[in-house]
Amino acid sequence: MSDFLGKFEDRLRQREPRYDQLETVEKMVIAANEIRALVTNNVLGPMGPLGKPAVRVLYSATNELAWRVHDKTGLYDKINPHTLAFLEDLRAFKADYALDDNASVLYAGSGFDTSVRIVFPDTLHLDAKKPRKMPSGYNFVQTPVQNIPLGDSSVDLVVFRHMEVTQFKDPRVAEEVKRVLTPEGKVALMGLRRAVFNALDHGMERVQVYPNELSIYQKQ
Repeated sequence: MSDFLGKFEDRLRQREPRYDQLETVEKMVIAANEIRALVTNNVLGPMGPLGKPAVRVLYSATNELAWRVHDKTGLYDKINPHTLAFLEDLRAFKADYALDDNASVLYAGSGFDTSVRIVFPDTLHLDAKKPRKMPSGYNFVQTPVQNIPLGDSSVDLVVFRHMEVTQFKDPRVAEEVKRVLTPEGKVALMGLRRAVFNALDHGMERVQVYPNELSIYQKQ
């Protein structure tokens, strides 16, 4: 039995390189997802139409388990390579510009992404659509970025990570961002296409680019 468990853990390490860095409950979720894949591919899948209802139930149950663990521990933020790269750049930015946990940070177009609050715990999340699920203690306001419900010169950092490029074509986005930023405030754009950078060029200048494509802008 111990040999089997050892081989299974080795399989999990191959699937998730950060496996040994996770908490026990997080390892259990990774294991459950792997078992789910094995059962689906080797047992339920070959059953054809008869196996589909069972697959849906299995995925629904494990997804709910994973969400609950993520809510408590930030699991997805620990294993998603794109999020880890983003957080690496964001931490470097925080250190470079001497921002602390009390900085006023707005995460525009956040959905239910919890990653920014790992670096800035008091982040205000803003999105035009209310997420179907929201983590505990999620500081969220449902409103479009064209209408930010904050005062002038009140925000130290505005973060964009998931906003659609088409939304930046509306000039009100850049105007609202500039309105709420403090004189030394910054905009952080993560991995967005050049069209976004061009849209924010009006009255703003790019001052730094981090290794994982986090670009920093400030008002001219």
